Amino acid sequence: MRNTFSVLFYVNRAKGKNGKVPVMGRITVNGTMAYFSCKCAVEEALWSVADNRAHGKSHQASQVNTCIDNYRAMAVHSYNKLLISGDHLLTARMVKEDFLGQGNDYTTLLQHMRKDIDQFAPRTNKDRSNRTFQKMKIVYGHTLNYIRKRYHTNDLYLQELDLEFIKGFSHYLQFEQGLCQSTVWVYTTYLKKIVINAHLSGELKGNPFHKFRISPNVKQREFLSERELKALLDYKFTQKRLCGTIEIFLFSCFTGISFADIKNLRLCNIHVINGKTWILSSRQKTGTPFQIQLLSIPAQILKKAVGRKRDPNRKVFDINSYECTNRNLKVIAQECGINKNLTFHTARHTFATMALSNGMPIESVSKSLGHSNITTTQIYAKIVNSKLSHDFSILENKLEQILTPQIISNKIV
Repeated sequence: MRNTFSVLFYVNRAKGKNGKVPVMGRITVNGTMAYFSCKCAVEEALWSVADNRAHGKSHQASQVNTCIDNYRAMAVHSYNKLLISGDHLLTARMVKEDFLGQGNDYTTLLQHMRKDIDQFAPRTNKDRSNRTFQKMKIVYGHTLNYIRKRYHTNDLYLQELDLEFIKGFSHYLQFEQGLCQSTVWVYTTYLKKIVINAHLSGELKGNPFHKFRISPNVKQREFLSERELKALLDYKFTQKRLCGTIEIFLFSCFTGISFADIKNLRLCNIHVINGKTWILSSRQKTGTPFQIQLLSIPAQILKKAVGRKRDPNRKVFDINSYECTNRNLKVIAQECGINKNLTFHTARHTFATMALSNGMPIESVSKSLGHSNITTTQIYAKIVNSKLSHDFSILENKLEQILTPQIISNKIV
């Protein structure tokens, strides 16, 4: 890409005082602009708009023009130095901060994003998900492409970010990249997190995105009805790969444990307390502890999976990738006549809905799922109509004991 550069000087007549006006400079690089003060003033009558400098040979004009020439020389020198260095970023603010000595490490948006990604990478598949890591890299790519398209450069200083930037980025993702709103919400949330961290570390004054709001527009998540769950339990699978998949899926349906946490489950996480089998572990995603008492069906699945394994650090289940498991679930749904987009996360939602529908308090469900915030559990808590009808019947019976129909009828005109 061809770089463009210019330096313009002008006077700010709005700031004039005692017949003199301050001299200002404006740097333009690749369509970006940065302004600075020349720290000098000139009589308004001496300023030549056409020449961008003071005219005449007076002592005042000579001093002002020398100041202008010095600033121009510094700007040109910084621009050439940065251009020769081959840095991928070249903006007016970068030139300005270079010759004014204001540059700092990690002062640009993409530098902060790369730093965050580099710090996250060693933790991938340990205490952080590889899917989250891939998402971070995808957001980085979208951000770079958006900056190139709208600002005609390869990066932006944090100080250049404003509310219009994040609004434009959201519009770019949804209408130019064709992403659904929930994905746009996830991507913009990560971008906001980068900026907020820069603000909290003192590298950015204020949060330019603090007024930005976007709804995740969470879709109603599917769960299995009791009839569909029974169909999975009764169906005889002949393919070995499907047998392995349905076992861990049913295990999740009756425990609510996520795919990643089932994959990480080890013998040392299994405990017998008061004659009952419990799983005590922590979420890979958040590190939040969870505890599950096994019902009869998951207890049978666990017993089969453990077999003769004795090493406490050995994993309980031998599981394929998440993508492969979901492909198998599509086949399973078709074979069992389940007309739903079956994914592994459906099992976790099925557990939450089934537990709430059968009277388990939402606080207990939240603790079982390993949620750090009960509002997260409410996303899963789609109450089925039968439960809602049952609850209204209980309410009706209690109210009728207090407010008899005779008393109520007396109030009706």
